[in-house]
Amino acid sequence: HERWRRRASGSSVAVAPDGTLYALRSDGSLEASSPIGKPLWTINTASTIGPLAASSNAVYFQDNNQLVAATSPGAIQWSVPAPEQIASAAISDDGTILAASNSGSVIAIASNGTPRWSFMPQGGFAGEIAIFGETVYIGSSSGTLYALNLSNGAQQWHRETSAPISAGPVVDSSGSVVFGSDAIYSLTTDGGLAWSKALPKDNAAPIASNGASEMLAPIDLGEMALLDNDGASKWASASFGKVEKAVVSPLGVLYIASEGKVYAVK
Repeated sequence: HERWRRRASGSSVAVAPDGTLYALRSDGSLEASSPIGKPLWTINTASTIGPLAASSNAVYFQDNNQLVAATSPGAIQWSVPAPEQIASAAISDDGTILAASNSGSVIAIASNGTPRWSFMPQGGFAGEIAIFGETVYIGSSSGTLYALNLSNGAQQWHRETSAPISAGPVVDSSGSVVFGSDAIYSLTTDGGLAWSKALPKDNAAPIASNGASEMLAPIDLGEMALLDNDGASKWASASFGKVEKAVVSPLGVLYIASEGKVYAVK
């Protein structure tokens, strides 16, 4: 059942651990709303996409060529030079924010705005950023998945495929890494191959973990499946249409955004 609605623009939203929701308003400013939809504060921004990520202390967004951290009541904490157009961002447990641009580099910024490191994948960044413990996982346009040390960006291992990383990587509760390129791959924490499955050509559907050891992943054009930790399908469905985004709540509910609809799957 719908709880509330507000007009918004852009193509992304961010939710803080306390449930505060950040989104662009129709006038282009960034608005913070309470979990019940009450406006809390706004800040002007030149962003057309929307917030990138939110922690318990700040919301992060791109304003022209700057990565900006803002906090209540709309005050800027810091800003640093950013990649051309940030395509993916993630926040680690210690508050480090990682941001990357398509076909560009990945940067790591400490919670106080101090640059920590940068890394240029072969062929440039592609896919998403995933963090598990002290390891950062990123993909590249050359088809390589990298495992990097969170503190200094040092490469721990990499896995090569024959196509650009198109989905993921996503890490499940056991530390297994799943991503899509020329196939769906599941890797162990040291980069070993656990299993792989054929992937539909020209696939752009996301991969999402349900918070356990299961993954929502595309298995055919227009068909998504929940895969267990050995790659077997627990269920499959073609009823979602073209899946644009899939996320899992802390309660284990899988939310799927597709063609103007949101599906909640338990």
